[in-house]
Amino acid sequence: MKTFRPTFVLIGLFFAGLLVLWWLEDSGVPTEAQRRGRMNRVLPDLIDVPETAVTRLEILRGGETLAFERKGTDRWQMIRPLDVAADSTIVETLIGNLKNLRKSPDSGTITAPPESYGPAPPGAVVRLWGDAGSEATSQPRLLAALEIGKTVRDQCFVRPVDTAGIEVVDKKLLGATSLPLTEWRQINLIPVPSFQISRLAIHRGALNLKADRGTGGRWHLSAPVKVPANGAKIESAIAALSSIRVLDGQKGFSADNVTDFAPFGLDRPEATIELTSASQPDSPLVLHVGKKVPDHPDRVYVRRGDQDDVVSVSDRFLVEIPRDSIAFRSQHVTDIDPAAVSEIAINALSTTFRLERQGTAWRLNSPQAGKADSHLVQSLVNQLDGLQTSEFLDAERVIRPDLDPPLMTLKVWQSAPNGPAPRAKRAESSEASAPTPALSLLIGRHDRLKKTIYGRLEGDSIVLALPDVLLDVLPRNRLAYRDRGVLSVNPATVTKLTLIREGTTTVLEPDRSSSAANQWRMVAPVRVPADFRAITQLLAVFSDLRAEDFAADAVGDGKSFGLDQPPLVVSWDSEAAPGGSAKPESPVQKTATPTSSGGRLRIGKPVPGKPGTFYAAVDAQPFVFMLGAPALQALLGEFHKTLVLSFPADSIRRLVFRMPGRTLAFIRNPQPVGGPADWKPEPGTGTDTSGIDLSRFNDLVKQLAELRTSRFLQYNGPIPAATGLARPKLTVELGSEPGKPPHVLRIGENYGGFVVAAAGTADTGPVFLLPAAAWNALIPSAGAAGDIPVNPFAP
Repeated sequence: MKTFRPTFVLIGLFFAGLLVLWWLEDSGVPTEAQRRGRMNRVLPDLIDVPETAVTRLEILRGGETLAFERKGTDRWQMIRPLDVAADSTIVETLIGNLKNLRKSPDSGTITAPPESYGPAPPGAVVRLWGDAGSEATSQPRLLAALEIGKTVRDQCFVRPVDTAGIEVVDKKLLGATSLPLTEWRQINLIPVPSFQISRLAIHRGALNLKADRGTGGRWHLSAPVKVPANGAKIESAIAALSSIRVLDGQKGFSADNVTDFAPFGLDRPEATIELTSASQPDSPLVLHVGKKVPDHPDRVYVRRGDQDDVVSVSDRFLVEIPRDSIAFRSQHVTDIDPAAVSEIAINALSTTFRLERQGTAWRLNSPQAGKADSHLVQSLVNQLDGLQTSEFLDAERVIRPDLDPPLMTLKVWQSAPNGPAPRAKRAESSEASAPTPALSLLIGRHDRLKKTIYGRLEGDSIVLALPDVLLDVLPRNRLAYRDRGVLSVNPATVTKLTLIREGTTTVLEPDRSSSAANQWRMVAPVRVPADFRAITQLLAVFSDLRAEDFAADAVGDGKSFGLDQPPLVVSWDSEAAPGGSAKPESPVQKTATPTSSGGRLRIGKPVPGKPGTFYAAVDAQPFVFMLGAPALQALLGEFHKTLVLSFPADSIRRLVFRMPGRTLAFIRNPQPVGGPADWKPEPGTGTDTSGIDLSRFNDLVKQLAELRTSRFLQYNGPIPAATGLARPKLTVELGSEPGKPPHVLRIGENYGGFVVAAAGTADTGPVFLLPAAAWNALIPSAGAAGDIPVNPFAP
């Protein structure tokens, strides 16, 4: 029988070995590689000590003691023999060299008497102190100590304290221990890389400015007002501050342990500059700038806020330090995030407009609750995001800016990242608990001559010159930001359409007698089938009629908008949809009953400055809106059946062109094959075919067989002489079987971009329009035996 006991035993031994290795590593037992590494180090106890754990450095040399203490992560302070800022680069480099100091592999450890090599007595002793390692005492503990002896060429003899062996090391690694006292002092007053600066504060005269670096490295001012900052100028100022250095070595340190700063102008500094780094946000670097150095007009006295010594530096950096906030302000008015905007409030026209984002759409909560026009609101947000001022103005120098009080106030709130949006109904909450808006803009007078709107941020004193294109997205009336849908009629419920255009009344009704679906007929001014496409376009417009904009809250007498005597009126009758209630006829104000009987749309005069746009009103609504060209095109369409000639193209055997003083006649071969041979001059007519492409006659006949017009000038009655149809420029006759009258098309005078035309030879009946360009090209072509256009009847 097979047994698995040896396998289980081996698995157990394997895991037991892993546990033993883990325990050895956790208990600090060094590995062979670690033991070899420690044997090569002069100060092996520093191997596992991070350099940031070293808090104190002492150098004892020739009766002088230099002591340094760490101040934060990247600053050092000399505490003996002077209490001044130390050059952190030199201190950190020396600590790193001591930590990595290696024995010479060629010399080995020297056990000879130390007097011969210098460590007894030593020329210098270096001590490193670190954290106490216990919360019971705050005193630092000694991490390592090294005695430095004689130097021979590029080698130096050293001995760790409490050991007997002498080691040979590279003297350059310990060169800092012999530096003079002045070289240990910090000559760079801002020892922080400029890219680590996260905040800049400037106090100069009346200026109290604060700038913060935000996400993506973008700067913004948080005082005196929260606005986007000019990042390039701030970076230039930080670079100038980072370059401040003590001049003339020892002479540049003007005074130490100063208690009276008045002689240097530092009791009341000309400027105070504060820089905060990301590495030490709670310990900003502060520079106090005093007066000019006597006999050196290009130098000033400076003191760092955490020091009591005064130094002299070049005054060139002061050019980058502004005296007002305008110098650091960006032309951008705000730095809102369009995707994070959650609420907008606008006080204008004695009305408060409140807009709230709901998912990807917007809702209007005031002055009347309902759906908002999301496209228009998003346009407002985008306009604010890119809003820039052309200049910053002193309020006293602007003539009547109308900002106290403002004509309009605009506030924008943003939702916190991954957080809920602010409460929409701020009126229900106190001012103290309401979230702070991301933008609060006061809007004043519109200077039409300068195309400028005067504005000001709340809490600011600077007047902004804003572009007047902002007016396009600001409220013009109480209907601003409402959903632009003004009419919604269910096409299936419409039972009658009446259009009054230029004094002519057109009545349309569904054709109940037709077996085909969705067929309509014209019952006035004539009874004929209606054009299916025109009816479909009109009903489609009525099913979702949207305004270009709102013009006024109320129609009034309508005279201002041409609505008292409108040139175009469309009315409709409707009934409840089968199986349910009628569709509401207006999404803006849903007051229609489920069995609405219809309504009326009036089109007034053109809107000034907006070509193709007209004032309009719906009887069920109190307001006036603007209607654009796409909707008007459907209202001005031709509802008469537009087919004016119809016959089988293959039945045509004879084609005649009659013009004043000339006639061209052609006949088709009995067995046409498609090509020039299908047609030939009619015998006995003397028709000249030179220059005429007979191969196009087949296409000409096909197009005339389904000829449509875009508009009728009249539906019946005598044909006016002014049309030129009594003596037409061109008459086209299309004959079929012998004995049957031909199909006739007459072309008369030009009418705008069209030509007047009529079918048949009667002096009464319909008159319609055809494209002038095609027919005017055909008339001289036929008269001069030229080419017939490929498609002269295309609309």
